[in-house]
Amino acid sequence: MRSRAGYTLVEVLISVTFLALLAGTIASMTTLGARSYNSSSVGSHLVLSARRALDRITDELGLADAADLAILPGRPLWDDRVEFDRVSDVDGADGSVSWTRTRIALEYAPGELNDGVDNDGNGLVDDRVVMLTTDLGGPNERRRVLVRNVAEFHERERENALDDNGNGLADERGLCFDRVGNVLTIRLTLQRADGDGRTVSQTLTTAMRMRN
Repeated sequence: MRSRAGYTLVEVLISVTFLALLAGTIASMTTLGARSYNSSSVGSHLVLSARRALDRITDELGLADAADLAILPGRPLWDDRVEFDRVSDVDGADGSVSWTRTRIALEYAPGELNDGVDNDGNGLVDDRVVMLTTDLGGPNERRRVLVRNVAEFHERERENALDDNGNGLADERGLCFDRVGNVLTIRLTLQRADGDGRTVSQTLTTAMRMRN
């Protein structure tokens, strides 16, 4: 009886099909892994940016006149800006304090409009920036962007007069200040498009006790 000298055409086709499926699976897993890493990297960058911005905001508010912060709306009301007098200098001789007016506010990013369109071409719609203005109205007024890529609304929130994300607020923006007694809560949602054009969002929240 003769031994088989090679593979039949059917066996070759089965092998080729199996190898093609295996290669496709490996390629798909590699692509998914790369996408996951890309999104994770973008998310980590957003968290770092949000943390830096919140740290700067709380530093500014820590020097604020408590009376200005006390007029912020109490929950369930909120605001996307806060304006206050802050300590700018203390005279070492007599201890007198100098104050300047400061504002922290949510503003549209340069080139962006409130029209549901990505006007500035960064992959986000109606995105904002957090703007810090010091010496407001004074001769040394200075505007500085604390963080970019701020979402129009807080994560999982929509403009429908409802509390979509269950945090006790309705329709709150990507930067939001709300107060319960003398505790001020600051919420910040950042977004950025990853390499595949998908929007990655990260939200950080911090709270501080206002001075009496």
